[in-house]
Amino acid sequence: MKKKIKIVFYIKDPNGGTGRFIEQLQRLLSRNNLYEIRIFTHIKPSGFFLKAEKIGISTKKQVRLSPFSFIIAIFNIVSLYRKILAYKPDVLISMDVYANMVSSVLRPFFPRTKLVHSTHVNLIAHISNGRNPFFTRVLKSLILLFYKKSDCHYVPSKGLRQQLITEFFLSAEKIVHIPYPLDFNQLKGLAEEPIKSKECIPLLKTKRKIKIFTMGRFDNQKNFLLLFKVFQVLLHKHPNIDLCVLGSGNMTEEYKQIVTKLQIVEHVHFLGWQKNPYQYLRYADMFILLTNYEGLPYVLLETQGLSIYTMSSDVDFGPREILREPFGSLIKTKNTSEIVLLIEKAVKRKEYLKIKHKKNIFIKQFDSSVLESRYLTLFKPKQ
Repeated sequence: MKKKIKIVFYIKDPNGGTGRFIEQLQRLLSRNNLYEIRIFTHIKPSGFFLKAEKIGISTKKQVRLSPFSFIIAIFNIVSLYRKILAYKPDVLISMDVYANMVSSVLRPFFPRTKLVHSTHVNLIAHISNGRNPFFTRVLKSLILLFYKKSDCHYVPSKGLRQQLITEFFLSAEKIVHIPYPLDFNQLKGLAEEPIKSKECIPLLKTKRKIKIFTMGRFDNQKNFLLLFKVFQVLLHKHPNIDLCVLGSGNMTEEYKQIVTKLQIVEHVHFLGWQKNPYQYLRYADMFILLTNYEGLPYVLLETQGLSIYTMSSDVDFGPREILREPFGSLIKTKNTSEIVLLIEKAVKRKEYLKIKHKKNIFIKQFDSSVLESRYLTLFKPKQ
């Protein structure tokens, strides 16, 4: 019997886009019985924080430092070391900035394991989001130091590949660009599953209202605040529109308070995080993503696979690699009034109805069967 190739994914959170990516890879790799997959997770600092000024660092912005950061880092390094020592993986793929750094520290101890770093989001925007410029520079320096230690670096987006070359000076030969895979047949099957929550069914099945959906983690990156402001203006002109929000996060209560303050609470429906969001998405007339930055948004692949008319911010990377007319459009402005006009135009033209029975040929390039051979190459062990 042929020895199985052991693959480890080292991640922070198995939910969201990362979880869907790993799930698709597991499905893809399971087509032949050659792989054994495990998921290792790391923890991030939490609890008490100190203001930077208290330890002698002068900053213009309020910066908080966890006194436990160093302890947590050591814990993660030791924990991963023990797991690798016990499991002896052939391939280790780390899935975020922190995971990439931790795995790099252990590189000298496991030279036979193929180390694959990966970047899934606009790295410059990510490391500077809400951080003081000093700490952004420190973090960038650490990335420059650690990212060169991997055997190769995976990215799902062409834009991310170029950023790693120009901003972080990684060798073009080491960067592997493969778009995210998606099993479209599985996606459509999941969308057909019945919804167990009876409370949602009248809302989703009504034909009297246009249902605009959005989905994502509740944080500053996804910019739900702008969407709520846009929806408030849109609602005055089109009272037959509802906004359905799939997702959760630390800002859940804050978002609910904002919706109440904007007096749109009767038309905004928080559906929470769902293990199978596609059974909800199939009732969407339109999907809108007003994100601040991305890598390659999995949710856009999914909405296109479900033939949902999709509008997304034209950020540096991601959406423009997925959306094509007439199945979606890019929003090239952050101005609330201009965004309202663009959405209103799509609603009046009933763009969401025009594509229901059209085939999106362009999106087929992301089908997992098309990308399978490229991923099998990525996960080949070191010789």
